[in-house]
Amino acid sequence: MAVLFTLEVNDMSLYICYGNEPEAFTRVLRQIIENVNSMSRTPFCLDITVHAHVFGRPFGAIEFAKSLDLAKRHTTTWLTNHAELANRFAEAV
Repeated sequence: MAVLFTLEVNDMSLYICYGNEPEAFTRVLRQIIENVNSMSRTPFCLDITVHAHVFGRPFGAIEFAKSLDLAKRHTTTWLTNHAELANRFAEAV
């Protein structure tokens, strides 16, 4: 069994590598969530990644909180962590 695992919502690449403003984090997540049904019918894992040394400051924490609220409100999302995800797939195999 394989699961698509994507890393588009990552503070390191969006903010540090590409120089986007912190709001890009939430904007990218919103665009993916709002268009997920038209992109693929195959389930995938969207890894929302923040690093303490990048978004562990007020501006990053604000955007991370906005992003989590956005994901929680959407009906097709399941917020979890890596351990829960691994357990779910271990049970399925």
